Amino acid sequence: MIEQFLQLFTNNLIPCVVGSSVLVLCTEVNSFIKNNYSLKKNSKIENVTTALLPPNIIRHNSSLNEEELLKKQIGEYALEFFNKMSQILPEEDQILLINNLNNLNEKSYDGKDIEKLSDIFRNIKVINFINIIKNQPLLSGVYFAEDNSIQYKKGSNSKKALFHELFHLSSSFPVVQNETQYVGFGQIKNGIKIGESLNEGFTELLNMTYFFGPYKQALSYKYSTQIADGIRFIVGKENMEHYYFNANLKGLVDHLKEYSSEEEVNAFITKTDIVHNYILRKNLNQSSLNTICDLARDVNDFILKTAVSKSIEEQRENGKIPFYGVIAEETRECFNKLPHEITYGLNNYKIIDDNAIEKAYKEVNANIGYETNRRSHRS
Repeated sequence: MIEQFLQLFTNNLIPCVVGSSVLVLCTEVNSFIKNNYSLKKNSKIENVTTALLPPNIIRHNSSLNEEELLKKQIGEYALEFFNKMSQILPEEDQILLINNLNNLNEKSYDGKDIEKLSDIFRNIKVINFINIIKNQPLLSGVYFAEDNSIQYKKGSNSKKALFHELFHLSSSFPVVQNETQYVGFGQIKNGIKIGESLNEGFTELLNMTYFFGPYKQALSYKYSTQIADGIRFIVGKENMEHYYFNANLKGLVDHLKEYSSEEEVNAFITKTDIVHNYILRKNLNQSSLNTICDLARDVNDFILKTAVSKSIEEQRENGKIPFYGVIAEETRECFNKLPHEITYGLNNYKIIDDNAIEKAYKEVNANIGYETNRRSHRS
């Protein structure tokens, strides 16, 4: 069921990256989620691959052409972005950033020019798409990996939205390899998109961390930002950024597989993508909303179980007995980062239990087949 949903969901979206939480939906998906509620079972992604840097990119990553960049309308912002990130990132993680800035295309649009909008967002099957754009003040910029272009609204003062798109630029391959586009933690092949939630969430997390923090004040992609922060807690800040700026979703998946099964990691990515793309819908019926909340709970459960597994593994590697009290204390930080509820209309829907850490511990402990000391918990 979920594979059919994902196929319908992804086949009708153009491979681009839109900033500031703009939700684009197709008619087929709209009807699918209303009529089918068994979305949380049998989820699987396939063919997650690693992008290899083409020789022409490697040969041209030595320095930024600041003079040419400043000729762009967004040149000053782009240079400000580069000057800070080049001091933060190791050289090996700046290859895409420098190459894409040196070859940046840009195009502005009026927002009232229907024909121009139709040309920019070509071949998209959406519901009243032009009306969405005309009435969406948050849509300040779009990054297209296919031609390495940032297209933005004239007169937009949203520096935050533009920097969000510059992070996409910094982590994307402007060329298609093996019929796959690599955009940060997202991959697009034959119209099918995976990793969209992690990609948007971590992009906004970086944007708030390095330029506009604190991230919890972010309005854009709030849910996905919190999920990405939970995953960053598990894999570590440097590892997470290295995977992202090298468009290496597979590296992230392999890292998570150290503490969880491949099937569980695949299910997590699929489910968080679905929640990400429906959480802002204004007309979900109650059954569909219940399904989205169930998926969101599954996502939180996965992250907590993975965090618990990591804590147990690290204690064992250090020759220690995995005490529950220590595990609970270490996992609490991850628990606090995750979204605890979904607000829909006037109602709040809880998507994480107060005893979620203990529940995760019990499930992990049962799976690995040994009992750890619970004395600190009982005390």
